[in-house]
Amino acid sequence: MPDDAPSMLDRYVGAMIGSALGDALGRLTEHIDYDTITHQFGPSGIQEPPSTALYTDDTQMAMATARALVSEGDAAFAGVMRAITNEYLRWFDTQSKPVNRRAPGVAVIDALMRIQRGVPSAAAGDAGANDSIVATRVHPVALRYRGHQERIVEIASETARITHGHPGAVSSSAAAALLVDFALSGDPPEKWLKGYVSPLRRWCPDRIAATVESIRTAESTVGWDPEDAMERHFKSRPGYGGGWSGEEAVGMGLWCFLSSPNDYVTTVRMAANAYGESDTDGIAAFAGVLSGAYNGVGAIPDDWIARLEDADELRRLGEQLYEAREAEDA
Repeated sequence: MPDDAPSMLDRYVGAMIGSALGDALGRLTEHIDYDTITHQFGPSGIQEPPSTALYTDDTQMAMATARALVSEGDAAFAGVMRAITNEYLRWFDTQSKPVNRRAPGVAVIDALMRIQRGVPSAAAGDAGANDSIVATRVHPVALRYRGHQERIVEIASETARITHGHPGAVSSSAAAALLVDFALSGDPPEKWLKGYVSPLRRWCPDRIAATVESIRTAESTVGWDPEDAMERHFKSRPGYGGGWSGEEAVGMGLWCFLSSPNDYVTTVRMAANAYGESDTDGIAAFAGVLSGAYNGVGAIPDDWIARLEDADELRRLGEQLYEAREAEDA
């Protein structure tokens, strides 16, 4: 690793803040086609977050995941999943206030409502649901268990199942966490792309074919025109947009990162200006976490961080996850 490589602590903080800023940037272009984006924000599309950069439910739930793992990450599997579920229920309780409600998905709300009414969390998720949130709320799992691939895959998979039971949701959650773990290592991306299939096959409890296809599509289209590359991922809504399913969010976010692996700003701009009427906040959140984990928080402009809602809290969660993981090796 080069002498100027970011410290592991900088990577942790970069992951938490990088995802949230991508989310906040993409929030402004979600559901808007590219022509409308350029009309509204200028010929290059959106370039930076507003003076107050508000994040969405993606970051709210990622913070809930992080809090659970800070407090109970050293517990046995059942205890960890209970802690994550309880933090999601605490988040659910905040959604009655309009100021806290950032367009949460129907599958998430319905599943947590069922759990609140007494349905076991293992049975509450919608078996057919597959939304991008499963890939954007899971990076704290990689931060807490860095280097332990089996635990990352198992906990990330079950985290998806709390609300989403579709095989694509489960496998894309696991793949998202694995890719963040690879980003933290500082290894070049070409090495990641040789190492994710085996742990998914071994430890992911559901079919992985669609998620693997999406990641391979991202790899094979690097260097393509952005519109052509992104349209390859428009599977759930052909001709409309992408990033709405877990696999699409992982594939499109990964493509943005692979197109500019050493440049956080270019990566999240590409994601937030995604073609089609796409789920740009989810795509940019995942692209941002990969870039932040790989390049560290120093790659993110200071003035962007200063605009970000709850930047200090996100930094603190990154630090706490780092400290918890380091304590295991002490």
